[in-house]
Amino acid sequence: MNAYLFRDYWEGIGTIKSFYDANLALTEEFEFYDPKTPIFTSPRFLPPTKIQKCRRVC
Repeated sequence: MNAYLFRDYWEGIGTIKSFYDANLALTEEFEFYDPKTPIFTSPRFLPPTKIQKCRRVC
């Protein structure tokens, strides 16, 4: 048996709120408004969702 001591970021995400909080905590590590190092993204222009002839099953 081997073990590895993990010394990096770790957060339990058992609920939606803890998942949301963990994602927000990761944003503190980056500077998003630095004009010297801009972050570029590619926009995704997807068509809207269309749902037809559906029924709810309980």
